[in-house]
Amino acid sequence: MALKFPFLLVQLALCMVSILKPATYICIAMPTLLLLNGFRFFFYSNENNEPTHIHITKGDAEGKIWLEPEISIAYMYGFNTKEINEILAITNKNAETFKTKWNEYFNQ
Repeated sequence: MALKFPFLLVQLALCMVSILKPATYICIAMPTLLLLNGFRFFFYSNENNEPTHIHITKGDAEGKIWLEPEISIAYMYGFNTKEINEILAITNKNAETFKTKWNEYFNQ
């Protein structure tokens, strides 16, 4: 599979066996926008029907942050307060880049 954007690290994940065709897999690309301090900032390639946002993981913790209409937390599970503050600082610093990459990926 050729990368649509070479600057994105694309991982095929969430492969689930289809109930209708047991030999078929449904795979969703998860373009990684930033790896920093153990945090992975990414989006799912099938979520272009939602407002611009990013997902964040570190270990077993996961979160989602809306980038529009303003930066706000959708949810944070498993992160401590220090990590949430760091995630918000990283997001604020990189928000324009994240939005640009989202729009380029989804051709918006």
